[in-house]
Amino acid sequence: MMHFGNYYGHGGHPVFWAILGVIAVVIVGAAIVGLLFSLQQQRRGPEQTRPGSQSAAPAVQILNERFARGEIDEDEYTKRRTLLGG
Repeated sequence: MMHFGNYYGHGGHPVFWAILGVIAVVIVGAAIVGLLFSLQQQRRGPEQTRPGSQSAAPAVQILNERFARGEIDEDEYTKRRTLLGG
């Protein structure tokens, strides 16, 4: 008896499954990267936050004190103050 149905059987076209597999790998990879990024952000301590955040205030205070004591000159003070976002 001859079968005149789908050439690829009931499973669908192999290219479809290959594309679906690639999409699944990309989604799982993106989820893993997002999870790792989230965990890294949670583990950061206050001393490791970005410049310009509220934890930079003690650093600016120390910088001001060093400048007032004459430990650093105006150019160094200005450069570091800019880096700290203040």
